[in-house]
Formats: sequence, C-alpha cells, structure tokens
Amino acid sequence: MRRPVAGGQRRRVHAQPAGTAVPVTVDNFSRAETDMYLAGFVKEGAFGKFFHHRELPVENTGVRPNRDTLYSLAVFDLDAGPVTITLPDAGKRFMSLMVINQDHYALEAVYAAGDHTYTREKIGTRYVFAAVRTLVDPADPQDVKQAQALQDAIKVSQPDGIGRFEVPNWDQASQKKVRDALLVLNETLPDLRNAGGRKDEVDPVRHLIGTASLWGLNPDKEAIYLNVTPTKNDGKTIYKLTVPGNVPVERRSGRSSSTMPPAISRRTSTTPIRSTASRRGRTPTARSPSSSAAATARFPTACRSCRAGTTRCGSIARAPKSSTARGNFRRRGRRPSSR
Repeated sequence: MRRPVAGGQRRRVHAQPAGTAVPVTVDNFSRAETDMYLAGFVKEGAFGKFFHHRELPVENTGVRPNRDTLYSLAVFDLDAGPVTITLPDAGKRFMSLMVINQDHYALEAVYAAGDHTYTREKIGTRYVFAAVRTLVDPADPQDVKQAQALQDAIKVSQPDGIGRFEVPNWDQASQKKVRDALLVLNETLPDLRNAGGRKDEVDPVRHLIGTASLWGLNPDKEAIYLNVTPTKNDGKTIYKLTVPGNVPVERRSGRSSSTMPPAISRRTSTTPIRSTASRRGRTPTARSPSSSAAATARFPTACRSCRAGTTRCGSIARAPKSSTARGNFRRRGRRPSSR
C-alpha cells in the first residue's frame, strides 16, 4: 500500500499533451472555464496538495478574493482515489473549506475541524477544487503568524497517489466568444442569486452566466453577490457606505475591523475597492478602483472584461452562524456550524 501524500509533498504532474483544439459552446463552457482555472492553479503548484497564499491582498485566486482571508488552494484527481482533507481546530477564528467540481458546482462549504473525505462518486467529476480561507488581520504580525500556522496545519491524504492532471485542449477563441456573450448578459442581472451551489440548487441560466462572470462563487446561503456600477468610475471619486448601527463591528487598536465589500468580479473589474471603515453606525469611505490599464498590469490573468469597461460587481456576503461573512462586514466571536 502506498504511503499517504503529505500536504507539502511534491509529486510529478503530467501535463496534458497538445492536441486538436476542442470547440467551446454553451453546452460545455462551464467545463472548459473550470478546466482553465484548474490549470492555472496546477501551474501555481496546487496539484495534489495545498498552495498557500501567505500575504494580502491575494492575487490570481479566482473571483472576488477577500481582503482579510488567506487562501489555500488545491486541485485533486479523484480517479487516483479518494482524498481526505483535515482541517485544524481554528478556535474562534473563521476558517472555511469550499469544494467545487469540474462543472463549477459548489458542492459544500464546511467549517468543522477534522476529516472531510471526497470521492469521484461524491463529487461527480474527475477533478475537484478545494479552497480554504483563513481569517487574518494583516495589520497584526502575530495574527498573521497564527493564521499562517493554521494554513500549515491543513493536512491532505490520498493513499493511492495524486494521479495526473490532463484536460482537453479547449479552443480559446471560441471560449472567449461564449464568455464575452455571457458577460453581456451578466450586465442585465441585479445580482447572482441562484447561480452558485449544487446542480439541483441553481438556476441553469444564472449558473452559466455566473461561471463566466464569477467563477468560484458560493451558494446563496454562504454569500450574496450584487452587481454594482459606480456612477463615476474614474479611480478618483470617493464613495461612502453608511453602516447601520446593528451591524457587528469589532474594533482593534482604535480601528474598525470591518471592511468594505472588497470583492470585485474577476471578469468585470479592475482592482479591489479600498476602504477606511470607522466606528459602528458611522460612514466608511471607499475609493473607486484604478484604471483598467493599471489593473491589467497588476492582475494580468484576472481582469479580462475590465478592459472592455463592463459592469462592476460588489459583493455583500452573509453568514448568519459564522464568525465571518465573505467579502463584507464580519461577524466574530463564534464558530459556524458545519453545513
């Protein structure tokens, strides 16, 4: 019997040989788009093990990365055998695991420490993407060390080996054509409710649009994504968000730990919104993102449609039981229950 694969162990990854390009259509777009993302993560070193992003802000992690969570990303080949991901006990700190299959269905988000095992039968596709987010205060060096230690404590076991990564040679031109058409439809939506989750939970049209504009989105019970286009989208205009008094805000060293919705769609934005949040009930401010040219330089693989000036997305997330919400004002002080 082969030994388990440790979280930091490196194995050879077999690349997919070049072949005839496979045309991308509406019918296979979700698979092609997901394969594109997975290939990027694999190239980064996230095949069969977790690749840990250690600093903020994170880049190239997919759509709408949070401004206060460290990301740990992995891609697993379930044809090689089941994989078990073990989450450490994070105490009161927010730590979540989300898994997405090759057809871009978010199958579950879990928060409980311990073993979480995934098989080909459970996931439904050969490859599965796993993302762990760990809350961090980037202004506190000690807190950063603690969050990074939790990242290192994530364990992976795949006793029969990690397999190999091989996906079709999707035709990029036809894939872009379908994506661009879906991004036009995305501009007509006020939000992306019913776009993320299991196959039996989503609206198929919204799921398809969300795959183009918001790959990696959470189910509705985990987060809500709203499409927002600032009136003066010039990178200079300062916007204000009034925070109701009943929004829980934790203050640290005279600062609020709440953040503006940092998440800007990978396809429909430039750079994350910067914010300065004040006391509960007061008004934090946010400066609109910088120019598309600057954003393209900073996020070369993460801002395609910003060059075309398409709709921006701001996300408002909710977590009724969790110590944090994704991408918006954070609830702290108690761990969420496993879903």
